[in-house]
Amino acid sequence: MATMKDIAEAAGISIGTVDRIIHNRGRYSEETAELVRKAMKELNYTPNIHARGLKQTKKHIFSVVLPKREQDGGYWRLVEEGILKAANELASFGNDIRIFPFDRYSSASCINALYMALSSDTEGMLIAACRPDDMRAPLEDTDLPYIFIDTNIPDLKQRTAYIGQDSRQSGILAGKLMSLLISGRASAGQDQYVLVVDPPGSNFHLYNRIEGFRYYMDAVMPEIRLITLKAEVDNESHFHSRLKEFHIKNQALPIGIFAANSSVYYIASFLEKEGDEYRSVPLVGYDIIPGRESAIEKGTIDFILTQQPEVQGYRGIIMLYDHIVLRKEVSKEVIMPLNIITRENIHTFTGYMNG
Repeated sequence: MATMKDIAEAAGISIGTVDRIIHNRGRYSEETAELVRKAMKELNYTPNIHARGLKQTKKHIFSVVLPKREQDGGYWRLVEEGILKAANELASFGNDIRIFPFDRYSSASCINALYMALSSDTEGMLIAACRPDDMRAPLEDTDLPYIFIDTNIPDLKQRTAYIGQDSRQSGILAGKLMSLLISGRASAGQDQYVLVVDPPGSNFHLYNRIEGFRYYMDAVMPEIRLITLKAEVDNESHFHSRLKEFHIKNQALPIGIFAANSSVYYIASFLEKEGDEYRSVPLVGYDIIPGRESAIEKGTIDFILTQQPEVQGYRGIIMLYDHIVLRKEVSKEVIMPLNIITRENIHTFTGYMNG
């Protein structure tokens, strides 16, 4: 790993001068600072976040296009918290992060927020591309760099990077977890099924999760039917009504339920309300939502897969800064690990709020 001494030798200056430039203190020329930047890049030297502002005189502005924080059970609030953490760290170096929220279930709201960001004096954007059909045309016409989080649109030319899960693989993992949960419940000769809840606002990302889940279940437990229940509104009472209507129509309870996003908490509250027989149905879904962990603690939700939304938001802003301000190369794809959360380990995860 390169040191300040290595930087000094490469730039032909003293260690003290390198230290002053890295920590932005004392007097030095812009020409010397440029020599240090060049040496740092060549030696792949990365100072900590508090040493990243090498004599910046320009204010850098980045935009974030993100669904409203309360939507999808509060999932986007977690993404926003990571963004704000990065924004606070970068603020002392003259950087400004502006958030343009939109209604994730409204095409007009999404397009309006994106055009507002594009028409501002931004130098780059962090975008949750959960409405890819609405976002594609405006993004094809811009020369601004942008990073996607949560959902990817891989073929756009100006896409700098993507941060998120391998959504299909996460669906396959969810299928494996479900098969383990129901293996003792499946009975030969009986018509049994797993309920797949397709949440509102489905996109490429959620579609791949469901497709991965179906792929695994069809391969491993072909005798189990998979029935899809489509929810139209991101609202807990709507989910309860749809689940109640479904049960009245079908009578027999499913032997398992898979939810493709954080709507799993809406399903959990319905099962708890309906009593012990419902509560015993295996349930798999996504994301820790602060304030709703009791469904995991009580075992109503058996498995949660988390994609670390706070980390996605934080890393997205830092990568924009590295790419635009420091002119560093950044990874084209950052695939988040697939963490599995249960009642036995939930207390070990960041974001957990006991009580």
